[in-house]
Amino acid sequence: MTNGQLVDRGGMMRLGSVFAILALIVGVGCGNLGQGCTGSGNGLDTDGDGVPDATDNCPMTANADQADADQDGLGDVCDPDLIDPDGDGVADGDNCPDDANADQADADEDGVGDVCDNCPANANTDQADADADGVGDVCEGDRDGDGVPDDVDNCLIVANPDQLDTDGDGFGDACDNAPGRPNPGQEDGDGDGVADVEDNCPNVANADQADGDNDTVGDVCDNCPADANTDQLDTDNDGTGDVCEGDKDGDGVDDNNDNCPGIANADQADADADGVGDLCDNCVNDANADQADGDNDTIGDVCDNCPASANQDQVDCDTDGIGDVCDTDDASCDMNGGTNPDPVTVNAGGNKLVSPCESVTLDATTTPGNATVTWTQTGGPPLGIANAGDPLTFFAPAEPAGLPAVYTFAATGTADGFSPGTDSLTVTVLNFTGDPVTFGFDATTSSGAAIPGDLVELTLASELKSGGTVGGVGQTFGQWRATWRQAVRTCSAGHTGGSCSTDADCDTTAGAGDGVCSPPAVSLTPGNDAQSATFTAPSVSTSTTLDFMVGVCRVVMTSGQPDSFEGTLALTESVSVQTATVTLSLPDTIDAGSVVTLGDFVTLAGEPAGAELFFFATLDGDAPVTIDNTDPATMTVGNAVGTVVEVSVQVIGTAGPLATATDTFTISQTAAP
Repeated sequence: MTNGQLVDRGGMMRLGSVFAILALIVGVGCGNLGQGCTGSGNGLDTDGDGVPDATDNCPMTANADQADADQDGLGDVCDPDLIDPDGDGVADGDNCPDDANADQADADEDGVGDVCDNCPANANTDQADADADGVGDVCEGDRDGDGVPDDVDNCLIVANPDQLDTDGDGFGDACDNAPGRPNPGQEDGDGDGVADVEDNCPNVANADQADGDNDTVGDVCDNCPADANTDQLDTDNDGTGDVCEGDKDGDGVDDNNDNCPGIANADQADADADGVGDLCDNCVNDANADQADGDNDTIGDVCDNCPASANQDQVDCDTDGIGDVCDTDDASCDMNGGTNPDPVTVNAGGNKLVSPCESVTLDATTTPGNATVTWTQTGGPPLGIANAGDPLTFFAPAEPAGLPAVYTFAATGTADGFSPGTDSLTVTVLNFTGDPVTFGFDATTSSGAAIPGDLVELTLASELKSGGTVGGVGQTFGQWRATWRQAVRTCSAGHTGGSCSTDADCDTTAGAGDGVCSPPAVSLTPGNDAQSATFTAPSVSTSTTLDFMVGVCRVVMTSGQPDSFEGTLALTESVSVQTATVTLSLPDTIDAGSVVTLGDFVTLAGEPAGAELFFFATLDGDAPVTIDNTDPATMTVGNAVGTVVEVSVQVIGTAGPLATATDTFTISQTAAP
């Protein structure tokens, strides 16, 4: 409904009210009022123009000619439709009601005449002018008027011609909430007007930054606001800082009298009577009130067998009271009689070939024979073995056929008076041979598609079991086992190297080392001997398929001991990691009534096969546009000329929404035919 229609309706309402009043006056009669009557005796004539009020089209304003240009029943002299404040001869619908413009020129067709438009060359119905300088924002390249264009201005609405940015965070000092500290996000988590990087209570609002004890922690979040304690130590976690608490360890003994104020010791035991409780004394049996510890090995100097060299274990192989790390004549511990002890000799036992599911035992021998041996995996797919004792026993993984299955282990021997020694071996897990055993398993995923960052689960569709009879006397099935692996990765086209583990494995023919090992590697958890494994979908530049394999095997037990090993060829499963990039570039204006194909304005890359586009408009439903997503998607533009419409497109894959782009256009007047 136009403003003209609203005014006309109002005018008719006022006319009706006037006629109602006239009817009342006529009913009273001219004779009763005794004034303002015409000589003809036809009734009251309030404005004295010779036309009785009952028939006067402007009863309160003299108009003997009763002129009514628009024939609306209201005389021209009192018709609101014909009032013209700017005197330009245009009354109803004047696009500059306060500025004369008889030609009603409107170059940008935004409904605001050129003579009063703050941006006559660019449509801006709202006439927005952020800096109130009389020039509309849409055609102003420097809204704060500091001589620096908006697209490079580091303070858009605060004038700063020097563009000073002391901390180099992209915000000029004039509008930076912490001009001396880099904070490109301008974070102020508690909303107190103080930037987080300078706020002494970043999570609790305290605009005054009060800090009574000057410990850099604001009073409102300080667990001891009257006593400086920058570390906010609170041993008993009761919310009150130790520095202002009378019994910080909660043992019932006041800190002033507690011989271990940081460790609860209600009995206050002090074997060497040096005033330091046994629980916190670095020399329990030797008095040392000062707790001096020159080498910082937690052993007090008065009882340290090597006070100048850290040796928390206090090893002294020749028991002469001098620790090995600083003893110059450990003859009984050093086979060569020198100052450097001999290494432990370790024999890891030699390389092994094993079958999937086979029980593997690694057992090292050492000289001296009483050395302690620990085993750590140093190569191959991780089995989670580190610092394990000797002998080490584990089941060989059910490696999928065709994948690397070589594991390296190191045995390290240690003994008093000897330096550590080490030896290594490899365990090669053989691929399954012969006809595969049918276990009834199948591989599946929680979702065949994922978006980077998603947690994806790979699982066996049937549950792993134990038990069951094989058929021979005393023979039963032992544990069933599964091992998950990412399938072999390869070097990208144009690079040598074939299968690969890292980009470094893929060189160009010139050996430049700039190859790409693809697809991206993922870390499977747990991966070994498990019903399922999970991984986080990696970041990709284009939609990528990741392939996985799982091997399954079982142990046949005879009289309770492993006897033979049965396995299946690898099952495979794939996961599509989906991504996309999309841009939407609409024309600046689109004519009212137009029907456009939205796909014509979309640029799409990296999307997975079958990806779909879904378009929507922010104002869709308020009638400026109607979008039909039936392929091909179209948009019908309504008649709300001058309306700015925001349109978005979303790329949707089987994993869900992948990317979104947005652009705007202004509905323009349909060109005349």
